[in-house]
Formats: sequence, C-alpha cells, structure tokens
Amino acid sequence: MPTPATLNLTWTSNYVLGCHRIGYRIQGSGDPYTIIDNIFAPNCPPGLGAACYYNVAISVENETCDSVTYEGYIQPCCEDILSLTGRIPWNITYNPVPSCIAVTFTCNNVGIFAATVGNNGGGTYTPGAGYTVNAADIIGGGGAGTTITFDVDGGGNITNPIVTVVGSGYTSAPTINITTLSGAGGDDSGTLIPEMDTCPIIGLGATCDSADAGISTKALLSSSFEVCYTGGTGSSPVPPANYTAVDNPATCCYDCVSLQIDAPASGAVAQSTYLDCTTGQIQTVNLAPLDPPVNVCAKRNSWVTGNSQTVFTPGPVCT
Repeated sequence: MPTPATLNLTWTSNYVLGCHRIGYRIQGSGDPYTIIDNIFAPNCPPGLGAACYYNVAISVENETCDSVTYEGYIQPCCEDILSLTGRIPWNITYNPVPSCIAVTFTCNNVGIFAATVGNNGGGTYTPGAGYTVNAADIIGGGGAGTTITFDVDGGGNITNPIVTVVGSGYTSAPTINITTLSGAGGDDSGTLIPEMDTCPIIGLGATCDSADAGISTKALLSSSFEVCYTGGTGSSPVPPANYTAVDNPATCCYDCVSLQIDAPASGAVAQSTYLDCTTGQIQTVNLAPLDPPVNVCAKRNSWVTGNSQTVFTPGPVCT
C-alpha cells in the first residue's frame, strides 16, 4: 500500500538572492524531472552560505522487496530551467520496511498411511491370514507405533498388507522386512513399501494476505510453505506437533513477480495456490506429472503447495 514519505534536502546557498529550484525523479526511470521552482525564504534565505532546506513529498511502497533511489539536483533560479549550469546533484535511497514477517512451516514427522508389497513377495512364507509385522521389522525412519497386518497366499507370498495403526514420528520412510518374527515363517526375503501419511491441515488464521487465510492443504513429509504475518515473531498460530514453524529473519516482500509453476515429477495431481496480482484473489492450479508449466503474475511469497515436488520459479517483476 502506498505510504506518504518525504525527501529531506538540505544545502548551503552559494547564491546571493537565495532563490533555488529542485528537480527530482526515480533513478533509472528515464522520466523527466519533477521541478519545484522558486524555493525562497524561509527555506532558503538570501545570502551566501545561508542554510537551506526543503522537504519533497513523495509516495513509497513499504511492502516491496526492493529499495528505490531518488536522484535530482538543486540549481539557482537565475539559471535557465533547461540549463545544466549550476546544478548540484544529489541522490537518496529509500529502503522499505515491510510490516510482515515470513513464517516457514515444514512437515517434519508423520505416520505410515499404507503399505504395498515390494518387488519380492517372499514365496517361502506359511499360507494364512492375519499375520502382524513385528515392530522390530520396521527399521529406521525415527518413528514408532505402527501396526501392519498381512496375509500369505497359497504360493507363500505376502499379500493384502493393511495398516491398522499409523504410528507417528517418522522423519523419513523406514525399511520393512518381513522376518520370522512376524510369525509367518519364511526366509526373511519379503518386503513392504511404506506409504507415508501427510501432516494434518493447519488453520492459518489471519495473515498479511487476508483477515482469514482459511486452511492450508495437507503437506507431504519434508515439504515446506511460507506464510506472512503482521506482528513479527510469535504472531503465527502454533502448528500441530507434526510441523516446525520458523520465523524467517527476512520480512515478507509483496512485489508482483512472474511465477512459473512446474508439475511434480511423479505421483498424483498436485494442488497449488497463489495470490493473483491481476484479480487480487487466491487462485488454484492443479497439475499432474508431465503437465506443461503454468505462468502467472503472483504476489511474491504467496504460493502454497501440498506437494514437495512442485517447483515454483519466481522471475521478473510484473504488473
């Protein structure tokens, strides 16, 4: 949102009559100078060495990422307005101070949602139903508490694995080997492939984008998304225990940028959202693997996805 500001200029007069003019513009814009002419007492009293000042009213954008430099000159009024003679150049850089702080939410531990039979079903297990994977056969991942049952078909192969208790605390996918501890005999060669659960939905509450940002999509293990909040450190909601929430030392910046959204490399359709600069509304994009990229003009830092394989590439500033 545009915010009133001033360029506070001071100089020492080297002109007996005291009358001066100021020209100013944004550096690099190529625009003609805005001219403030006939600056006189009390801003610049007559006499050599007089202390002069003038405050130029401008409008700045605090929620932008980029600083802006104003350039200009001070010139005695006796010089022609088009003349370069007698111009004293100056420049002032304005550094925005955004009101919002970024909070990064990361899904860092989940349970096991389901399991499938690996490339090797075993072939040596005792046919039957309702076997239970021994807890010691779920190796690594950092979690615990998962219960998986399975059957063995007439050929001695593992079949129909069912997760009856998802467990919790897995920071990565474990290895599951079916050993004799599971009660089905065999030569310990059968494997199950775990399908990791998602972190639960977070109620985001009021953010810099909205008085009520609604609810985020469920996040995959190790995926992150960033949301911006007013109030600084500690202003974001406390997320479920499956997440970490880290205040970003850098504040949120809300330039409009050209955003390319690339589909996930594999898996299911991924739903992404972003704040559209043209409409000012939250937009949703659904991309399946191999779909062509989508190019939009979005508010910087406003994009959120539930699939860690979706790639966001911000580009040049757009309008």
